Amino acid sequence: MNKKYPDNYFAHFLEMLAVNYSDKKGRIDLTEENVNDLILLLVFTEGEEKFQELKKELNQIVENKDLPKFKTKEIKEPKQLEFIAEVVLKHR
Repeated sequence: MNKKYPDNYFAHFLEMLAVNYSDKKGRIDLTEENVNDLILLLVFTEGEEKFQELKKELNQIVENKDLPKFKTKEIKEPKQLEFIAEVVLKHR
């Protein structure tokens, strides 16, 4: 995926989601509120431009049907990735 999406915005976002919203057993608390909170943190710390780049990359990932390739240890189910993508893409 690094060659296809070299900026790794979405992969980084997923890792940040896992770090901030997983318990000690690796179970992630995946809610719309938590995804939106992470978006706000991203915009606050890295700027609106980085968030727009994330959305642009995520649109490409969805269009290329690559979303299932972004499974992580904490985010294993395609429906979880679809949920995250939906929340990110509808934000602002």
